[in-house]
Amino acid sequence: MVLPIRVPSQPVSLIPLMKGAQQVTLIGDHKQLPAVIKSDLAKREQLHISLFERLIKTSAAKSVLLDTQYRMRPAISAFPNESFYHSALQDAPSVSSRPPAPLSKYLALEPDAGSIAFVKHDGPEQFLKNSLQNPDEADVIVDLVGDLLLRNPTLDARDIGVVSPYFAQTRLLQDRFAFLAADRLEPLLGRQRAADLQLVEVNTVDAFQGREKAVVVLSTVRNNPQGRIGFLTDQRRLNVALTRAKDALFVVGNEQTLRMATRSDWQEEQADSDSGVWRRYLRWMDERGRVVGANYKKW
Repeated sequence: MVLPIRVPSQPVSLIPLMKGAQQVTLIGDHKQLPAVIKSDLAKREQLHISLFERLIKTSAAKSVLLDTQYRMRPAISAFPNESFYHSALQDAPSVSSRPPAPLSKYLALEPDAGSIAFVKHDGPEQFLKNSLQNPDEADVIVDLVGDLLLRNPTLDARDIGVVSPYFAQTRLLQDRFAFLAADRLEPLLGRQRAADLQLVEVNTVDAFQGREKAVVVLSTVRNNPQGRIGFLTDQRRLNVALTRAKDALFVVGNEQTLRMATRSDWQEEQADSDSGVWRRYLRWMDERGRVVGANYKKW
C-alpha cells in the first residue's frame, strides 16, 4: 500500500529544497494518517494536507500505485481494499498460503473467515481529563488476549498489539497488562505464560502507523446514546487501525454507538471525516457473520 510519485524537475516548487536533484520520488500513502494539526488557524489554512496529498490531488506529478500487499490475510485486507482503495489492491500469493489463523473463542472455524471479528459489548465510556477510557472494554481485551495465549501455545505475546485512538484507554490497558493481568490469568495460563502478558504492546493508532503485528486488537472506546465518536470518523485513522494485523484482527466496541456515529464540529472541517464509515464496516462484518457478543468476566 505504497504510492510513489515521480516529480518533474522544473515546474514543482519542491525542487529548490532538493538542491542539485534532477528527479525526486516521494513514497507514501495519502489515505493513511498525516501529521496531527491542533491549531484552528492551521486547519482553516489547510495545513493538515501534506505535500504528498496536494501533489496527488492537483495531478502535479505522475503517480504509480504499488498495488500488491504482503501483510494481511485476504479476510483482513478485504474491507480496507474495498472501502479506501476502490478495490485496487491485490493480495500477494504468500498471504493466502500461511498456516491457519490463530484460534480464538471469537473466531469462526473457517480457515480465512476466522481472521476477523467485531466483539460487541455494552460497557460505558468514561471521560478522563482530555481523553476517554472504557474499563469494561479493557476487561474484554485482557480476557481476549488471555484466551489467545491459552489456545495458541506457539503465539508469542510480543506478536500481539493492542491499539486505541484514545490515549487514556492505552494507559489503562498498559496498566492492566503490566500489573494486573498476570495475577488474574495465572490460574488459566500458568505462571510463565501469564507473566508474558506484560510483553503485549499497547499504543495509540497514530503511533502504530507503519507498524504490524501478527494479531491486532482495536479498542474503539466510545459508548454513548448520542452516537458521538469524535475523531473515529476519520477514515484514515480507521484505515490505519484495520491494516496493522497480519493474521488476526479483533475490533472491540459498542455496536449501537458506532452504527449511530455522528460528527462533532471538529470533524465537520475535515475532508476525510465520514460518520458513515463505521456503519459500512459493521454492515460488512454483519453480512459475513463476524459480529459476536463479548464473553468475559468483569474485574
